[in-house]
Amino acid sequence: MEAKGELESRGFEFADGPFPLGNVQAIQIDREKGLIYGAADSSREGKATGLDE
Repeated sequence: MEAKGELESRGFEFADGPFPLGNVQAIQIDREKGLIYGAADSSREGKATGLDE
């Protein structure tokens, strides 16, 4: 099943219209494996930054 359809089946609602999302930085932490992943929108300035304390 596509992601949007799956989310709608769980009760999420989506608005119609062009709502562009840009300049996104994201961090994913995998605590079980002890890994941190980062990603940044390469079309804009910015970077994904994390702090390991």
